[in-house]
Amino acid sequence: MSLEGMSDDDVRALASLAKSLGDSPKTRLGLMQLTKALDPSVSIPELDTLGTVANVKRQMDERFSDLEQKNQYKELEERLYAGRRKAVSAGHVKDSEIDDLEKFMLENGMADHEKAAQHFSNARKLAEPAPQAQAKYEMPRDHLALFKQKGMTGLNEMIRNNAVQDLRDLRMGKSSIS
Repeated sequence: MSLEGMSDDDVRALASLAKSLGDSPKTRLGLMQLTKALDPSVSIPELDTLGTVANVKRQMDERFSDLEQKNQYKELEERLYAGRRKAVSAGHVKDSEIDDLEKFMLENGMADHEKAAQHFSNARKLAEPAPQAQAKYEMPRDHLALFKQKGMTGLNEMIRNNAVQDLRDLRMGKSSIS
């Protein structure tokens, strides 16, 4: 932009506007940026320093963020190992079962290794079938002989006779129901 052909009053008005824009803290930076955008070769130390400081600040923020993230990861890892040690030392799981325990924790939305180990141990105990003693019933020989002689009719008759005898014994006090 050329000032040729402009009146002295116009030139003074432009100069006054530029001075007021440069003196105001709100517009000073914008005026310097516009000047630098118009002619990048112009040296404006204040603007160049701001760019350098902003770049250094950004790098420091990235470093701080990386360190903070590493620190958080380390803390989480320590908590994880401490939880594993607690679960094993409590006796609910063995070292070899830690992976299964953590899978159980994920499936059930649990965060505490020790409590999860208790539930895991209880769940395994419930899942294991209890040994059951099966009573062998051997038909008494006289029943078997009666069955061979008279079939089911003979067995039914014998059962009825036994029931009658048991009722008599109860009425007479010879036996009791216990």
